Amino acid sequence: MTDATPAPEPASLPGEHGVRVERLPAIDAILDALPVDFCVACHGSLRLAVGPSGMFVLSTPPAQGPAEPRALEVVRLAAQTRGALADHLSWVPFVDAMLVTERGQQHVGSPSLATVPIDLLRVTLVEGRTVVASKLLGSVRQLLRDDRFRPWAFCLPGTTTIDLSDSARSVAAPG
Repeated sequence: MTDATPAPEPASLPGEHGVRVERLPAIDAILDALPVDFCVACHGSLRLAVGPSGMFVLSTPPAQGPAEPRALEVVRLAAQTRGALADHLSWVPFVDAMLVTERGQQHVGSPSLATVPIDLLRVTLVEGRTVVASKLLGSVRQLLRDDRFRPWAFCLPGTTTIDLSDSARSVAAPG
């Protein structure tokens, strides 16, 4: 018997294309539990969620320091993502930029960025009218599977449950 304390999980993992994938436990748990018609990808500290209610690039403010640099990164990658999709598809929906916050965290004021409390993230992503048709969802999923939608990679660090009914979600997390 030992009193050894298990080593903490790393804050980030090696990801696709040499990019470190940061763990975002609260967000990743919510994204992992989305309905199977959603697909999720990651890039560093950012996540892409695509479902019938829309396409969303999201992240959290950094643990320390100002939120503005992260917010600008989310907005920039949302625009870049829409442009990258336009290279592959004839019609591309708007890609929403979101900063997911804990209660009491500072909010970043920007017309290009929605600030969403963590406890409302699932509702924000799932509810709403259908704006992304199933054919478009399938196309995005295939681009991710084929690794043709960079910088996004099909992964969720720390994912513990895998939905085998959706081959898009059956890719194991790195590590």
